[in-house]
Amino acid sequence: MHNKKKYNIQNKNLKGFYLNGDNKTFRFWVKRIFLLLNLFFLLPHIGLSANCNSKEFDKYINKLQNYIHSNDLVASITYSDSILYEIKKNDLNDCEQTYWFLLAKGEVLELSKKFEGAIENYQKIIKISEEKKWWKLNAQAYISLGRTYEYLSLPKDELRYLKKALQVISINKLDSIYARYCTRYSSYHRLFGSQDSAKIYAIKSIKLGKKYNVIRSVYDGYLLRGILASQPDTSIYYFKKATHLYLIKGDSVRAAQQTINIAGNLLNNRKYSDALKYLNQAQNYLIHPKSKNKFYYYVLSNLYEKKSIAYEESGNIDSAYYFLKLFKKNTEKAEWYANNEKVKLITFDFEIEKEKDRRKYLEKLSTVMMWGLIVMSLVGVFLIFLFYKHLKGIREIKKQSKTIHLQKEKLEELLNKQTILLSEVHHRVKNNLQLVISLLFLKSKNSRSTKFKNYLDDIAMKVYSISLIHEQLYSSNDFDKINIKLYFEKMVNYFKELEKNKELIDIDLNIEEICLNLETIMPLGLISSELISNSLKYARTSDKILKLNINIYKLDNKYVFKYSDNGPGIADIEKMDKISKMGLKLIKSLV
Repeated sequence: MHNKKKYNIQNKNLKGFYLNGDNKTFRFWVKRIFLLLNLFFLLPHIGLSANCNSKEFDKYINKLQNYIHSNDLVASITYSDSILYEIKKNDLNDCEQTYWFLLAKGEVLELSKKFEGAIENYQKIIKISEEKKWWKLNAQAYISLGRTYEYLSLPKDELRYLKKALQVISINKLDSIYARYCTRYSSYHRLFGSQDSAKIYAIKSIKLGKKYNVIRSVYDGYLLRGILASQPDTSIYYFKKATHLYLIKGDSVRAAQQTINIAGNLLNNRKYSDALKYLNQAQNYLIHPKSKNKFYYYVLSNLYEKKSIAYEESGNIDSAYYFLKLFKKNTEKAEWYANNEKVKLITFDFEIEKEKDRRKYLEKLSTVMMWGLIVMSLVGVFLIFLFYKHLKGIREIKKQSKTIHLQKEKLEELLNKQTILLSEVHHRVKNNLQLVISLLFLKSKNSRSTKFKNYLDDIAMKVYSISLIHEQLYSSNDFDKINIKLYFEKMVNYFKELEKNKELIDIDLNIEEICLNLETIMPLGLISSELISNSLKYARTSDKILKLNINIYKLDNKYVFKYSDNGPGIADIEKMDKISKMGLKLIKSLV
C-alpha cells in the first residue's frame, strides 16, 4: 500500500483525481455567484470616504489579507478589484493607503501565478513611494518584489531587491519592516543560500515580530525554524508554536496543517502512536473551518494520507485502507476545486466587467426605488410629478432610440463604402500584378539567355501566386478568408497552361474545404509556387510522366501541407542545409 519510509512534512501538490457530478458543479457555481452578488450588492454601502482615512483603508486591507490567507483566489480578486474601483471613483489615487492596498493586491496576483502583473504592480508602488518619500511602503514593496522572484526561482534578482529593501530600512530606521525583511531573507537562504544564515534570520524574524507586533513575521519565523530544524523535537516545538499562533488568529486550517507537519516528523522517526495523536488533533481543528475550499481539502487529504501511513506501519491494514480511500476522495475534491478555480480565473475578467455594469445598474435602480417610496408617501401632487417624469423618460428613450438607429444606418453606410473601397484596392493590386507578370513574360520571351528567361519565369510565377490571392479577395468580398482549394486549383491550372506538353504532367490535388487568412495564404502560395517550379525543372525524367501530389488537410487544431513528386529526389538528404539555391532558401525562410 505504502512503500515509502520518509514522509514529506510540506504541502503536497496532489494531481490526478477529478470529480464528476452535476450537483457538485452546480453547488460550486451557486456559491461563487452568491459571493459575487454579495460583494457587489454591499459595495455601494462600503462608504469609502473621499479622503485618505487610514483606519478605513486598514479595514479593507485586513479583509483582503483574510481572503488571501484562506487561499480563496476568486474572492480575493473580486474584493480587491471592487475596492480599487471605489478608490478610483472617489479619486483617492494619491493616498498612501491606496498603495498599501495595491501591495496586498500584488500578493493576490502572485497567488494567481500572474507574476508579470505582480512585478509591474510592485514596480509601480516602488516608483510612486520613492517620489512621495513613503519609505516604509517603499521598503515593503522591495521585499514583496523579492518574494515574487523567489516564486520564480530567480535568486539573484531576489537578493538584489532584498538588498535595496535593507538599504531603505537602514537609512530610515524602519524596525518593524526589518522584521518582514528578516523573514524573507531567511526564506531566501533556506532555498538558495546558507542554512545557518536562514536560522539566524528566522530567529530575528520572531524576535522583532514580537517586539514590534508584526504577527506574520512571528508565525512565519516559527514555520521557518520548524522546517530548518535538524532535530525532530526542535522541529516539532516550533511547529507547535506556529500552530498556537494560527489558533489565536482563528485560522484552524493552517493550524491543522502545522499539526500534520508535526505528525510527519513523528512518522519519520517511527513514532506512529504519537503521530496518530497529533493527526487526530489536526482532524479536530478541521471540523468547523471558516470555508471549505481547495486549500482545506488539500490539508484534509494530507491528513488522511498520513493516517493511512501511520496505520499501515502499525500493522492495522483495515484502518490504513479506510484512510487511503478518504485520502483519494478528498484529493479528488481538492483537484475539483482547483480545476473550477482555474476556469473561474480564466473567465474572471469578463465576469467582473459584467458585474460592474450590473452594479451600476443596481445603483441607479436603488435611487429610483428610493424616490418611488418618497413619492408613494406623498399626496397626488407627487404622483402627478412622478407621472410627468415617467413620460419624460419615455420621450428620452424614444429620442435615444431614434439617435441610435440613425447612427447605425450611418455606420452601415460607412462599412459598405469601406468594403467597396477595399474591394477596389484588391482589384487594382491584382491588375497591377498582372501587368507586372505580363512585362516579365514579355521580357522573358525576348530574352536570349535561357538562364535569365527561367529566372524571369520563376519571378512571374511567384507574382502570379500573390495576384491570385488578391483576385480571390476581390471576387469573394470576404477579406478575412480565402478558399484554399479554389486557390490551388487556379494556380495549378496556370502552371499547366504554361507547359507545352500538358499530357506529360499529372497534378493530383487532395485539398479539404479550408479557408485561411491573408497572412497564412501568402507564404503558403509562394512556397507552393516555388515547389511546383522546382519539380517542373528538376523532377522530370524521360521515361515517365511527372506526377505532383499536393495534400492539405486539418489535423486537430493545425493544418497539414504535404507536397511530393515522383522525381529522382536528392541523393544525400543531409546536404540539404548546405545547398545555397535561392529557391530552397526562400522555402526555408517562409516555412
